[in-house]
Amino acid sequence: MQGEWWRLVTPFFVQDGGIAGTGFNLTSLLLIGILAEQFWGSLPVLLIFFIGGIVGEIAGFAWQPVGAGNSVANFALAGSILAACLLHPPNRTILFLSLAALIVYILLIGVHDIHGVAATIGVFLALVMGFISQRKSRI
Repeated sequence: MQGEWWRLVTPFFVQDGGIAGTGFNLTSLLLIGILAEQFWGSLPVLLIFFIGGIVGEIAGFAWQPVGAGNSVANFALAGSILAACLLHPPNRTILFLSLAALIVYILLIGVHDIHGVAATIGVFLALVMGFISQRKSRI
């Protein structure tokens, strides 16, 4: 990085997949972002987006140093939705699918896919937020 700290966040605002990649990433951000915001609220969604995305980009420096796009941060938001489903599963099917998705995220890390890192960070951050909010509601 050699002091070029902006490389941690510029991939969220510049897409490298042409018109199709940009359209897909921004559409998925819209859909996943709306759902994540309903679970967590505006500020937590921004924190998950940027923290998860930045950690994913840090992994990217080692595993995939070329490319840009907000898909990594989108996966962090998707991971937070998965965490909400783990914290309060509406039924067994959702719980099973959530656990299966978590396994996929871990497998992605195993094959050095930066999306798995970001998604797992999103799960972790959301679980922490969920536990904190549960503790506050008990007090």
